[in-house]
Amino acid sequence: MFAKRAAVKVFIFLILFSVPVAASPLPLAPSNFTINRGWNLVSTDVLDMYMNGCSLSDFTVYSYNITSRAYELYVYGSNFVPWSVWVYSPKACVAQGSVWDWGDNDVRLKAGWNFLPTTNKMIGHPIEEFEGSCYLKKAYMYDRGWKNVQGGVILQADDLGQGIVVKVASDCDLDFSPLFDVVEPVISGGSPSGILSPDLTLVSLAVVTDEAALCRYWRAPSAPYSQMIPFTDTSGTYHRTTVSVSAGNKYSYYVKCSDKASPVNTNSKDYAISFSVPAPVPVLPKDTVAPLYVLSREGVF
Repeated sequence: MFAKRAAVKVFIFLILFSVPVAASPLPLAPSNFTINRGWNLVSTDVLDMYMNGCSLSDFTVYSYNITSRAYELYVYGSNFVPWSVWVYSPKACVAQGSVWDWGDNDVRLKAGWNFLPTTNKMIGHPIEEFEGSCYLKKAYMYDRGWKNVQGGVILQADDLGQGIVVKVASDCDLDFSPLFDVVEPVISGGSPSGILSPDLTLVSLAVVTDEAALCRYWRAPSAPYSQMIPFTDTSGTYHRTTVSVSAGNKYSYYVKCSDKASPVNTNSKDYAISFSVPAPVPVLPKDTVAPLYVLSREGVF
């Protein structure tokens, strides 16, 4: 009875939060998860685990109903599967089993509060690494009290199974693609090329990548990425920097890029940008034109 009364009180508090959407559970990761006496914010898959010291019938569970936009008692086994839920337990126990991993690169959030799970692929990373198009105004876990997980806080193995509540300014997509990315950036669109104007002293080098990346260049081929010079403007998919040139010379610059995956993928081979700046063409003095014409007309030339 105490659990039910406590649940009703927290329900009033929880109603301030907004709606989650369903996750795509794919690969599983083993976990032992401690359920504290009292309230717990947990990934929904914790309810599928083996309970050591308690059972599902001991719990009072609240989820957010996406249709009615209200919190309600969660019915285990229902078609609606939220990412995370509030669980009240009258005693401490341990859940033993596996937790979800993200099966999608992009996860849609609604403006306001959203409930997320902590999955295996998120461990070792700060939540900001997955912001995508979202602006995370707030992000918290709850473990006998609120814990702020913003500001570069690295998610730990002990966090597996915890729920995370985040507040976003507008509808947006978290981007988990760095967790699935094992492919080097594809570099294209290198410029300049060919023969340039002889009066140039500065030239803009530019390349395009098929994903957000950090690009660097070097004058000699096969240089390690760490030794190369960063482009001045780089971080998205268009990368630009300015170099000095002089007339009468040929130039080759070698580019490598590193994406924002974790771990990062860096180009193993150079992308070459080659061009030349020719020497100026000599200009004949004006007074030489007429004599040459006259001599030619008289048959001398």
